[in-house]
Amino acid sequence: MTTMYNSLCMKGCIRTLEKCPVCKKTFALSRHPVSKDVIYIHCEICQTHPKFVYIDARDMGAGKIYTDQHGHKFDSFGVAHRQIEAMRRDHDEKKFDPSQWAPGMRKIYSIEESCSQWITFLKATVSYSHFSHCKGPMDNHVKSILAQLKVTDVRDLRTIHVDAVYVALLSGGFEKKTVRNYMQAFHQYCQYWFDRDVLVKMPKFPEVTVPEKFKPWIPVEKQILILGQVPDDYDNRLLIETFFQGGHRPSELIAHRKKDLQEGEMVVHQSFDAKGCLKPPKANRIKRRSVSLSLFSRLLKHCEGKSPEDFIFTRDGGRHYSYDAFYHLWTNAAEAAGVKIPPVAGARRSKVSQVREELEKELKEKLQDVLEHDSDAYKAYARDRSEKI
Repeated sequence: MTTMYNSLCMKGCIRTLEKCPVCKKTFALSRHPVSKDVIYIHCEICQTHPKFVYIDARDMGAGKIYTDQHGHKFDSFGVAHRQIEAMRRDHDEKKFDPSQWAPGMRKIYSIEESCSQWITFLKATVSYSHFSHCKGPMDNHVKSILAQLKVTDVRDLRTIHVDAVYVALLSGGFEKKTVRNYMQAFHQYCQYWFDRDVLVKMPKFPEVTVPEKFKPWIPVEKQILILGQVPDDYDNRLLIETFFQGGHRPSELIAHRKKDLQEGEMVVHQSFDAKGCLKPPKANRIKRRSVSLSLFSRLLKHCEGKSPEDFIFTRDGGRHYSYDAFYHLWTNAAEAAGVKIPPVAGARRSKVSQVREELEKELKEKLQDVLEHDSDAYKAYARDRSEKI
């Protein structure tokens, strides 16, 4: 049975489950014999004190509170008294939030549990790649930094904690791009709980600028060299040639079916994720990829005898290409051609860069015609949009 030690007409009280270890009597609430204004719990006969006390805040809707918000037990009456006074003040000012103290709610909104809920949500709603890029940083780094900062509840997160995580990552020897990715994952976590009215105010996040790295691309001539090194198998060559012309993502290209060949274009309905499972294409939008009439005709001929649901590109035993199989096919052919470049850079980025190069060449010729100059003097006239007044 517990004992109440507060006779004031105020909500909440301080109790203890302990009895005097000497006389086994109930501890009493009294004033200090010297400084009469100090209240404390002790046994008047044996002069002993309880090791721990707790706050009974059931009349405030917060239940029995055995620890502060950082998980530390109330090891003295004074500590518990300061806490209950702060709670009463918040209650009088209509600012008291019982869910900050109710044990069940505190568990739900702990950093560990709230992060787990967010990860579960991501796993069900976003791509596997997006999910893994968010889960890793939070599990391996951000949560441990928050623990060092003694932040245990998502509702306590403030801009000062975000800044501390940012500084810890920078001092941890990570590259700027890695720090940016980790902070983006942390931002999404905070945004998730802010959107659900758990975080009262969204913390401010620093803008992480990453130096732009050199991104290679190759001209058509080197693409032809790579195609010449592809193993002598019609499916292999047709796959790589389509990759060059269509500007596909590899995961979209290997997921194409016969039914995707429509009116001279290849319609992207789906793609493969990192686990080899089919999923909607990026941004959940159906896209159309253009290829030359010659290649489209060969693709139609290649699909003769296949059903609409059959994959266009298959390998041994009629299996569709996995991303790993495609990657090895590309890497071996590129290295044999003396070109070291990843698939997306070698085809998708190169296609866009080639189009830009052609458009810039055409624009240069038009500007030179307007100025009647044969040199690069047009650069002195044609200004960037940002210089417009």
